[in-house]
Amino acid sequence: MKLPWPKFALDLDEVKPPDAKTAAATIATMVGAGIMLALTGLAVHLYTKFSTIFFVSFNFEKFRPLFMPAPGRYISLAVLAMLAAGTIGLFIKLFSGSRRLACWVDAVTDVFALAMIGVALRQQHGSIFAVTVPAKLGAWIHVSLTVTLLVVALFIAIDLVANVVRLGRKRRAG
Repeated sequence: MKLPWPKFALDLDEVKPPDAKTAAATIATMVGAGIMLALTGLAVHLYTKFSTIFFVSFNFEKFRPLFMPAPGRYISLAVLAMLAAGTIGLFIKLFSGSRRLACWVDAVTDVFALAMIGVALRQQHGSIFAVTVPAKLGAWIHVSLTVTLLVVALFIAIDLVANVVRLGRKRRAG
């Protein structure tokens, strides 16, 4: 008996994965990996030269870091680690055609990014800035950065759950 209303869901047996990645998807991944590699390389260069990647101005002759040395190194290393993980993930997805491996890479990258956001959120906000910041502005900056990091963490967590569900479905279906 065929029912008159449309079907909104598909059985996993009815879904056929694409035979291969399209050229546009490969080019997009390649461009993304190249941009991420350039950003990561720039960040590593700045960190090795100045021990931080956060500045008040981009006049490198009069170098003025935004954060105090210890918190600046700590936050810089967390951001560098997230950039490196994203770059490595894109290169793995670029040279692999497996959708399952892409889900695993995304899941591992998401877990790592959430851990690094947790590291960044653990910073004490009292004496983090190396420049003079009024107390009200410092409190506002801390609240806005915390909210921004929590929103980013929410989106990463949603992506992580989606990847874990995809992995669970593929394992059950296969």
